Amino acid sequence: MNINFGNDFFDGLAAIDAAKTSADLPGILQATASKAGFDSFAFLDGRAETSVGGRIITTVAPAWQETYARENLAAHDPCVRRVAESNSPFFWSDIVLPEDDRRPDLTRMTMTAARDMGYYDGLVMPLHMADANGVRMLSSLSLFWADGSEDVRRVIGPRGPAVVKMLAAAWAQKLSDLGEAEAKPVQSPAKVLTGLFGRPPKLTSREVDVLSWAAKGKTADETSVILALGRETVHTHLSNACRKLQASNKTHAVAMAVHRRLIRP
Repeated sequence: MNINFGNDFFDGLAAIDAAKTSADLPGILQATASKAGFDSFAFLDGRAETSVGGRIITTVAPAWQETYARENLAAHDPCVRRVAESNSPFFWSDIVLPEDDRRPDLTRMTMTAARDMGYYDGLVMPLHMADANGVRMLSSLSLFWADGSEDVRRVIGPRGPAVVKMLAAAWAQKLSDLGEAEAKPVQSPAKVLTGLFGRPPKLTSREVDVLSWAAKGKTADETSVILALGRETVHTHLSNACRKLQASNKTHAVAMAVHRRLIRP
C-alpha cells in the first residue's frame, strides 16, 4: 500500500486549495493521512506573534495528549530538537537514542511512552517558512503510525517523505492564509500590525529561567529552590510566559519556546 501519487496526493492538494475556512483543514489532512496509512497527526503552529498562532492542532488519542502533557514530555522529546535544527522530513526511527539503557533516560522514555500508546513510528515534517513580510515561522507536522505489523518506510515508499512534506507545507500555508483572513482585530491597527508582523515575544530573564528549568523536567517547587524564589513567584513567571507565548499550559509554553529558540531543551 503506497501513496497513490496520481490520486491521493493531488486530491489532497485540491481539497486544501478549495477549503473555505480554517475549520475545514484538519478533516482534510486527517482524510489524506489516513489514505496513506497514518493513524493521526499533530501540527504545532509555531508562527511568531500572530493573532492566530501558537496552537496545537491534533487528532491523536486523548490518552496520549494527556500523558504527553502530564509527564512534560515536550521537554524531552528528541523530535522537538530535531525540528529546530533541520528542515528535512524524518522518521521517529531515525532518532538515535542513548545506548546506555541501564539508567533512566527521559529521551528514551518519551519514545517508549509513544510506543506504549500504540504509536510505533511517525513521520515529522519541519516547516521552516516565512510570511510575505519575511517573518520566520517554525512549525511542524507529525504523522503517527499505529500499524505495528507494517514498516512505514516500506508502505509510503522512498518518495513518500518528500511528497508528504509538499502537502504539509501547502496545508500549513493555507491555514495561515485563512486564519489571518478570519482573525478579527480587537486592538488598534498599529498594535494589530505589530502583533502580526513583529518580533517574537520578549521574555524576561526570569521567565526564560523558569521555562529552561521546566524544560529540564523540574517542578515549580524544585525551580523555586534552584532560583531562590518563592513558589508563587515561579508560578507568576510561568503564567506570564504562557500569556506571551499564547500557550495553554506550561508544557505548551516549553514547546513553543524551544521552537522559537528562546530556550534550549
